[in-house]
Amino acid sequence: MMPIDTIILCGLLGTAVWTDQRSHRIPNPLVLVTLFAGLACQLFLHGIDGLVFAMLGMASGLLIFLFPYLRGGMAAGDVKLIAACGTFLGPFAVLLAGGIATIVGALIGSGLIAYQRVRGGSLTAQQMLTTRFPFAAAIAIGVAGVLIIRGAL
Repeated sequence: MMPIDTIILCGLLGTAVWTDQRSHRIPNPLVLVTLFAGLACQLFLHGIDGLVFAMLGMASGLLIFLFPYLRGGMAAGDVKLIAACGTFLGPFAVLLAGGIATIVGALIGSGLIAYQRVRGGSLTAQQMLTTRFPFAAAIAIGVAGVLIIRGAL
């Protein structure tokens, strides 16, 4: 049986992916619910140690995508979403999830650029660097990868 915190995380992350696909936004209320759900789950399941674990996960998640965000490489919602996922995953697992998400995001971006080329589009280097897509899906794949490694999925 799947742990309750995994069920909650997957449901909230699925909602974020769906919302990001439709509107290219991850609403702050959804991020806050995810954040507080992760903190509450860790506190309930593991006590104060779990709460510290969740807060370290949040900080690690925030830091992993903060610099790309500051350079204009991703949206704030993506940074907040991975930080909120960090409350469920903890500091080391969220770094792994972020790494997987980065690789998946690069593959998705490359695929979109290749698709534009096949369709006859001619993209400049600047256009290639600024091609946008809903990154929540890449984050979800990174989180799922970590959950699979942990045996939670």
